[in-house]
Amino acid sequence: MAVVHIAIGNSDDRLTPRQWSALMTAVGGAVSRAAVMPGARVHGAWTSGNHLPWQNACWCSPLPAGQRFVTVRRIRLGRLASRFRQGPIARAVAGTEFIGPTGGL
Repeated sequence: MAVVHIAIGNSDDRLTPRQWSALMTAVGGAVSRAAVMPGARVHGAWTSGNHLPWQNACWCSPLPAGQRFVTVRRIRLGRLASRFRQGPIARAVAGTEFIGPTGGL
C-alpha cells in the first residue's frame, strides 16, 4: 500500500470556472473509484481558497501499489488531462514514517 497524492491546477486560467469544476469532479471521481479497492480509501481532498487568484486541488489516498492498478490509473488520469486540455496531472507517491511519542522536548 502506498500513499498517493494527486494534484491538479488551473493557475494559468486556461479553464473557465465551469470547466475547472468539471475537471475537479472528474479527477475526484477517478480517485474515489480507485478507493473502492480492498484496503484503499480517500484520506482527504483539498482545494485552494476560492478567493485566491489560483486554483489547485489535491487528493490523498493510500492505494494498492500493484503495477496493473498503477497503469490503469495513469491511463485514466492522462485521458482526463487530454480531455480538459491540461498539462500533466501530478502524482506523488509518499513514504510514510511513523514517529513514536517521546518523553518530552
